[in-house]
This record gives sequence, C-alpha cells and structure tokens, in this order.
Amino acid sequence: HERVLEKLRKAAMVFDRSSIAGTSLGELSESSRLSYAEFGAMCRSVVPLTTREADALCVMFDPQQAGFVDGGDFVRFFHKFGVDARGDAARFNAQHGAHRRLRDASRQTIPLITDRRSGASSSSS
Repeated sequence: HERVLEKLRKAAMVFDRSSIAGTSLGELSESSRLSYAEFGAMCRSVVPLTTREADALCVMFDPQQAGFVDGGDFVRFFHKFGVDARGDAARFNAQHGAHRRLRDASRQTIPLITDRRSGASSSSS
C-alpha cells in the first residue's frame, strides 16, 4: 500500500480544488457512490496506477467492504493529502535551505586582520 499512497501523494501535490475541475475527480459529487471498476478507472485517469494498485485503493477506501467507494470522501481525502504533502515539502525546503545556509556560512574563511601598530596578525570573529 505504501507505493500506491506515494503515487497518490505525488499526484495530490499538484492538484488543488481548481485544478480538479474538469477531471474525473471534479465530476464527483458529495453523494457519488462508485463501483470498484468506476473508482479504479477514475483513479487511473488522474494517477499512473496499475490495475492492481487501483484495486488496492478500492479496498483502502471501502473499509466496510460494501463494494463501492464514496467519491466525496475520496475527493476530500485527496485534497487534504495534497495540502498536507505541499506543506511537508515547503517545511522540508525551508529547513533544508536553513541547513544549507549554515553549512555555507561555516565554510567561509575569516580574513586575517593585520594590526598595523605591532605588525601582528589575528583572526576576527
């Protein structure tokens, strides 16, 4: 399931509510009940999934094993998954950027200052 969720997360990162419009996801309503075949086809139209991976998603999103997936629940999950993934990526990039700046600063050399009075050299801080 981890590989399927990773594919779903990558796809969700690039979607937002406005970009879902015009896709099979955007056509789902709050009361959409999709058969496994419909849900699998819809998922494969948005996410590059194999049939086996789409089947795994069906099972994950039908915890009562009723034979259908609630489309509205899936869209809400997909949207939140994307928001969370974009937030995680932004936090990682911000943190990684701070680490890189610290690393780069630690590699800078500190110039020596010559004391003209005594001719001695000392490093500045």
